[in-house]
Amino acid sequence: MTNELRTCENCSIQYEHEPLMAFGSDIIAHINVCLVCSSVMEDQQNKKKREDDAKTKWETTVPDEYRNTKEDHSDFPNSVLGDCLKMIKSNENPFIGLIGRSGIGKTRVAAMIIKRLIWRGDFATWINSSTFQWACQNQFNDGNSKEAQSLLKSCRESKNLVFDDIGSLKSTETVSDNLYSVLEHRTTTGQRMIWTSNETLDEILAGKGLSEKARARSISRLGGYSNIIEL
Repeated sequence: MTNELRTCENCSIQYEHEPLMAFGSDIIAHINVCLVCSSVMEDQQNKKKREDDAKTKWETTVPDEYRNTKEDHSDFPNSVLGDCLKMIKSNENPFIGLIGRSGIGKTRVAAMIIKRLIWRGDFATWINSSTFQWACQNQFNDGNSKEAQSLLKSCRESKNLVFDDIGSLKSTETVSDNLYSVLEHRTTTGQRMIWTSNETLDEILAGKGLSEKARARSISRLGGYSNIIEL
């Protein structure tokens, strides 16, 4: 079958249609778009798919109240966000810790960091202290084990992790062991974690339910591998 002169239905320019033969027929006979327009349309489709994928990841990863964050709001700590983005670019440490009292924008900063990472194609997991606590307590529970184990695995292996309000974790050996497993894996592999806390490092995980040795190993991981910003 010879090439055929056609008019592009998109730009109206004439072009040579080269048949793509399979089983005796041209399987692209129905396409009336030139190579230039076809390439542009493919780029547009790929861009839309990337944007749709990012939007889905954003909506399924970050809680709604933080997705509504406005960076131009007068109370939003833009300078802190800027410092965090510079730290990520420098790759100096895999963790960023945001410490300060409740209500000053720590979690909203974390959300805006993750927004940028998701929109560039990265994957992320978002967890808070109560959900992590639940996963630790239910990983061997027949009814909830699969969900709990999957969540803990995501905390260990996701390319990016936000651990919101990590300082509120209750001090138990089970929680400490699982937290250390997450921190150990992520520091060993250099995977990013952004964590927030109302408590300082000296106050995190304190309590009667945990030995000082078990507490110290997690604190050393957080402190040793984090760029910490006090808001």
